[in-house]
Amino acid sequence: MGSLVVAADLWADPLGPMVKVLPGLTLYVVVGLFWLPVVWMQIRMRDLARLAAEEGAPLPTQYHWLFRRWFGFGFPAFAAVLGIVWLMLNTPVV
Repeated sequence: MGSLVVAADLWADPLGPMVKVLPGLTLYVVVGLFWLPVVWMQIRMRDLARLAAEEGAPLPTQYHWLFRRWFGFGFPAFAAVLGIVWLMLNTPVV
């Protein structure tokens, strides 16, 4: 009977922390996957706006296309950050 308890502990002890850590890490990766393209979009939008200002021209169509995607990427990234905060404040009982 004692060896059964030890075997159960070998399986149960590592699972508890993993159940608590994996959702947070997953959300962290989701935030990163949305953030990296946003950085590129912001740099490109800055360059397009700067060029339009120098030429005295209106913002090009590509700027508006990038802006819509930039805006759309913010919602899932913000939701994932809220999920991370929720997990920090409400640690699930395992």
